Amino acid sequence: MNSQNLGSPRDLREQQRLRRKHRNRVLVVLFFLILGVVVFLESPLTRVREITVSGNTSIASSKLLKAAVVKKGMSLWQVNPKAIAASIKKNEPLVKKVAVTTKFLQGTVHLQISQKQLVAILQEKGTFYNLLADGTVYSIHKNGEGFSRPVVIPSNMKTKVKLGQPVANPNVTKLCRVLSTLQGAQIQHISQIKVDSLGTVSLYMDNGYEVNLTVQNLKQQLPNVQTAVHYFLSKHYPPGLVDMTGQPPYSYTPFAKGRKGHG
Repeated sequence: MNSQNLGSPRDLREQQRLRRKHRNRVLVVLFFLILGVVVFLESPLTRVREITVSGNTSIASSKLLKAAVVKKGMSLWQVNPKAIAASIKKNEPLVKKVAVTTKFLQGTVHLQISQKQLVAILQEKGTFYNLLADGTVYSIHKNGEGFSRPVVIPSNMKTKVKLGQPVANPNVTKLCRVLSTLQGAQIQHISQIKVDSLGTVSLYMDNGYEVNLTVQNLKQQLPNVQTAVHYFLSKHYPPGLVDMTGQPPYSYTPFAKGRKGHG
């Protein structure tokens, strides 16, 4: 055995001392790093300081914030986008989608709301129902809510209206889909819409005019209703029937004496 490779006892002790010293330094550094991380995670810098909401059109922000499982003061690391979205949609059925954005530097949580669109009010056997863009019956329309959307009156409802289910009338469903694509100004003067079993759609305007369309040309003609009615108004025609079932120029027929548009 070569004794030169072993070193003296003094050298061995010195090496052991240096290794212990290095290890202790590493442990001290790790301790302070962990302590720093813990302090940072528990500091106000990683707390939710502000919650904002956008995209909601008919649901109060306060209701959405109440439904969201996120509060001011909670750790940003505890913010769970999936849980927030699920809770809001459970408590507010009119919400279609929730996108959650967390900004750690600002301490903010933003909720971007996408709502299901209410487009019309269904009248059936003396009861009014709110209709969504896909023709689904969303809820019963209460008396105090007013009538800010057209009232739809179908003539051939064969099955009972059920909340949460599509209207059992394909013509009404198609009408709802088309209404959802229009701007508010394009439908604001339409107070009532009747749909008969033959597919004729009669629009009753708040200025007394009546406009006839067909289910087949709804998508093409419904956006032009206001323009057509305005043309006859500008010519000082009294309220009458505007036939838009075909291509322009549209025909106009005055009502019989004493008759008004709503019938």
